[in-house]
Amino acid sequence: MSHPVPQPQCPSCSQPIMLHDPLTRCAHCGQPFDAEKLLRPLLVGRNIEYYEREFSRMEAEKKYASWNRAAFWNGASWLFYRKMYGYGFLYLLLAFALSFLTEFLLIRTLGMASNLSFLLAPFGFFLWFYFFARGNTLYSRHLRNLTQKALSLEGAQREKFIRRRGGVSWLGPILIESLVALSILAPLLAAIFS
Repeated sequence: MSHPVPQPQCPSCSQPIMLHDPLTRCAHCGQPFDAEKLLRPLLVGRNIEYYEREFSRMEAEKKYASWNRAAFWNGASWLFYRKMYGYGFLYLLLAFALSFLTEFLLIRTLGMASNLSFLLAPFGFFLWFYFFARGNTLYSRHLRNLTQKALSLEGAQREKFIRRRGGVSWLGPILIESLVALSILAPLLAAIFS
């Protein structure tokens, strides 16, 4: 799903910068600018002020782990909302593998009592903590990769890429939450109607 791309402006003369132009210096005043900082608001979309503040603080403090409250509370939905599909699917795959390990290998195959499956809880907590307490770090890395890809493209391809890959998506979180609800309701419905 694409979003409208706002027109960036030169930080020196405030004239509009065309995304299909080479992103090294302003065509109006000739001043060089940082293409990454120019593209970041276009790629982030909503809450750019928060992310600019956090990324600046991370760079100034040389801090590579940064808390993100939305990521912490919304889990995988936040990853898909921010269009970090690779991280989102990786998290879901690892969470599924951990659940599979707990349910099928430890409880059913090895006969471990289900009340001892809490022994795997630290692994689940680490997985959750790694992805969501480090949300800003993951998002910063994701944006750096998107920026490099956008800068490698030219003309209309760059603008199309930014429109498609930048901003946020409500579709991803809705699908993820629907799958979670279905995974919870399916066994209940099966038990009721069987």
